[in-house]
Amino acid sequence: MPFNFIQKRKKQIGRKTFGFPCTPGIKIAVLAMARRIGVPNYVLCEHLLQLAAAQISIDLEDPESERELKQHLISSHLLQPVLAENEYDEDAVERARKKRLLHQELEKVVRTLMGMVEREHIPVRLLADVTRAIIEDARYKEGSPDTNSKGGNDDNKNIP
Repeated sequence: MPFNFIQKRKKQIGRKTFGFPCTPGIKIAVLAMARRIGVPNYVLCEHLLQLAAAQISIDLEDPESERELKQHLISSHLLQPVLAENEYDEDAVERARKKRLLHQELEKVVRTLMGMVEREHIPVRLLADVTRAIIEDARYKEGSPDTNSKGGNDDNKNIP
């Protein structure tokens, strides 16, 4: 897609916010969040861009994900006069929500285990084995294929 087409299209889209075309609802949401948190708008915007860049960099590691992202950005963000809810963005939000909940669940389990180790004098080796099993289960739930036949991967090699 030629650059001049993109420049012309940006001028046609009447949703300029933050110095570039952006749906006004996003601006309202960002301003409200910044006010609620008690930080300047630019601080929250920078943080949002930082998080989004980290997420997008993960998508760019996989050619299929990169292709889907490019298709989504062109069809849903570049070519639409109004940003509408779409399945791609909803799926990304849902994946992030599930991952956050899974990490919270893992943290609770590890804290419980540490309490048991201290109270009941459970051998640390047993805790290490249980931790490996928890990590493997979490990767399975996230769909990560990076576990080996021993029930773990190189990330676990430093656990006693």
